[in-house]
Amino acid sequence: MLPSRLVLGVAADISSGGTKTTTISDPSGISANQTTVFDSETIRGRFGYAADNVLFYATGGFAWSNAQFVRTQLTGALNSATAGTDEAVNKGLMGWVAGGGIGYAFVRNWNVFAEYRHTSFGSSSFSLPFSQLTTATTTTVTTVELGMNYKFNSGGQFSGVSPALYPTGEPSPALVYKSPPAQYAYNWSGIYLGSDGGFGWETAKGTLTDATGAPLTSYNYRASGPLAGLFAGGNYQLNRILLGAEGDWQWSNLVGNNQTLAPLGTAGAFPAGPFTISTTVKDYASVRGRLGFAFDRFLAFGTAGWAWGNPSIAYALVGAAPFVNQGGRAMGWTAGVGVDYAITESVFARIEYRYTNLATAGFVSAATNSADPAIRVPVNDLRAGIAYKFGIPVAANF
Repeated sequence: MLPSRLVLGVAADISSGGTKTTTISDPSGISANQTTVFDSETIRGRFGYAADNVLFYATGGFAWSNAQFVRTQLTGALNSATAGTDEAVNKGLMGWVAGGGIGYAFVRNWNVFAEYRHTSFGSSSFSLPFSQLTTATTTTVTTVELGMNYKFNSGGQFSGVSPALYPTGEPSPALVYKSPPAQYAYNWSGIYLGSDGGFGWETAKGTLTDATGAPLTSYNYRASGPLAGLFAGGNYQLNRILLGAEGDWQWSNLVGNNQTLAPLGTAGAFPAGPFTISTTVKDYASVRGRLGFAFDRFLAFGTAGWAWGNPSIAYALVGAAPFVNQGGRAMGWTAGVGVDYAITESVFARIEYRYTNLATAGFVSAATNSADPAIRVPVNDLRAGIAYKFGIPVAANF
């Protein structure tokens, strides 16, 4: 009996977002309205039809996200929002997603796909602190995605394989060996060198005060951007347990600034505000231990160790050059989890999540009558990489 061509499934994903800005002119002046969707997560059902090694499918389900709505008064004034004033609201969004796609299995366990999805987060209402406006906005996201998947534990016939490998009728007699064959398992022991890339994000929180400690403004904003770098390490495998050490360095372009401003005085009259506080993370690195568990060519691992980097935080009045730049070498710790897969005897691929907590000293500036008592830079990143393992491959018997 031929297997059914209908496919039922469940899928989940996480992706970065984007920004859209519109300009509005009204009797109060001109304002810019910016919507930023930081990330988008979905969990969906899938229904498809398989035509040989091509799969056509539809998908739909539940979506959620984190977004920020920012209004900037460019000219004129509206209540307490004068020219140059930014005001922001962060919102959690929920909605639905639907779409369709096509997948192509080019070898037994690997497939590529192209997918279109439409996500609707519905209407959100919020109040802005300076203009005192209450408004509503509708957020939708349209996505075209290209990707590649690995399918675990394939049990069905793949059309690209000779039918002789899938006989019909009575089973063939079992082969008889003079002695049982040794079971081969991939051995992860050795040293390796690789490169990776991905996307990072961090949330900066704190309070800008004057030199006596009186609050000027609190801030809470996100910095995000791409990263790419190198990693090297060594593994020793004992049965299925792996012990290792690894170091990495990442170039990054994580940038972001606050949209929370001091409700004090007149714009541009220091130290009354309003203020812009921005973070830039240009690189960070780590030295770590690794503990893993091997499933033949798959390796699941956890990692933790010492980290350092070069974050920079700038404090400025809106429209002016920074009056303080605080940064330099920062120390901290990092931890994460990941999966390695041995593509060949010497080449393996990786996907990894890491959390890196960097801290730098706060500052007190008598010259500018400003201070920030503590500065933390907690970086999250998701990265994928590929590496070459040196040495002669070793077989392991289990």
